[in-house]
Amino acid sequence: WEDKYYLISAASGLGVKDLCWDVMTFIIENPVVQAEEAKQPEKVEFMWDDYHRQQLEEIAEEDDEDW
Repeated sequence: WEDKYYLISAASGLGVKDLCWDVMTFIIENPVVQAEEAKQPEKVEFMWDDYHRQQLEEIAEEDDEDW
């Protein structure tokens, strides 16, 4: 590994401050580009939206045949 690395100690906190400062510097220098808001959310149809309706219609048709 040839990039910068940090030796830190959880017990004494040694090196943690430098790491935190460099992380914050990186975050500030590399902002996340906000995703464009979708104009209209895409309508998603799920199987169960129509499944029960179709099953009830089929049962109703079968019941009508007996008369």
